[in-house]
Amino acid sequence: MRSPFEVRPFFLLPGSGCRILSMKFHCLTLEERLQFQASIAAIEQIAQYPLGNDFFQIEHGLNYFAFFDRLGDVHYYVALDGDRVAAVGAGILRQLAGSLAWYLCDLKVHPDYQRQYLSLRLLRSALGGNQQKCDSQRDRFANRLYAILMNPSRLASIYQRFPFVQFRHATTLNLYSFDAQTMDRFSPLVVAHRGPISYLSLQGIKEIRLASSGDIFPLLHV
Repeated sequence: MRSPFEVRPFFLLPGSGCRILSMKFHCLTLEERLQFQASIAAIEQIAQYPLGNDFFQIEHGLNYFAFFDRLGDVHYYVALDGDRVAAVGAGILRQLAGSLAWYLCDLKVHPDYQRQYLSLRLLRSALGGNQQKCDSQRDRFANRLYAILMNPSRLASIYQRFPFVQFRHATTLNLYSFDAQTMDRFSPLVVAHRGPISYLSLQGIKEIRLASSGDIFPLLHV
């Protein structure tokens, strides 16, 4: 299960790119993506997530950023300890139901830098930089931000105590996985309650690799 969080900014610190404990927080330009892609993907290969009685890793293919680009206007941040990538995170400006909203995602911290609150420091730096951008581009101002955390997550309570943004728990998402035969049987019920459905493959863009077998899990998204 995942828990989405909605936030309503009430105070933002100015200035991004500041150094905290020798860390530099930097928003990548399009030209810098290739330079940092290998280091970002290396952190991704360390992270594991639960899937029933198994675990999985996420793989974003040859172009790490392709999945995020399809969602909206991507602002991808890295926390740098010298030349080493210590943590990463993305803010994606999305058009949702007639208004703009920031989607906070891909927050990951290298194990060597755990428990230094780097994800929150990265968030504070990003919010400061994008507040300046909103001030100069008021027509693109977004006053909401949401994120999704795996359950259980120690970050949930940390985010709700974040002093610069008021987080709140919005709801809990339940994710279901069916084989093709079972989905074919239940699809009329889904259509009856949710309307017409289609299936999307993210092969080569975002896939999951099972820890138990080491194989890519064949998956279509409804």
